[in-house]
Amino acid sequence: MNGPDLRFDAKETERDGDGWRTRWRVTNAGGGAIRLESIAAPHSRYRAPEEHLSVDFTETTSFELTATVNGGPRDAIENAFLLIVARVGDERWRVLARFRVRFDEDGTPRPSVESVTAHRVGFSGEV
Repeated sequence: MNGPDLRFDAKETERDGDGWRTRWRVTNAGGGAIRLESIAAPHSRYRAPEEHLSVDFTETTSFELTATVNGGPRDAIENAFLLIVARVGDERWRVLARFRVRFDEDGTPRPSVESVTAHRVGFSGEV
């Protein structure tokens, strides 16, 4: 079975307490039903704890993630990433969306996805 072919786009970002809440749009470029089960952003400068989801979709969906972001105007964060667990049929997949974060003059972070990869959970013999 082929893994999910997902595209991630960061949309609106706004201040949320001490963090920044970004609405992410997810597009299923491969077709078929997909369930998003969890998402996290474990980078040291763009961090959001794991959130459990139960989002079924076939074409496009969105979710919001509030992250602690360390950076400021004209700064950049390299190699930040979203770690997603998705289900396609009976198989679970780990999806890694790697992105760069640039900051506006006012310090608002602007994530931009650079690559997305997917690996079946357990492909290396580990759970």
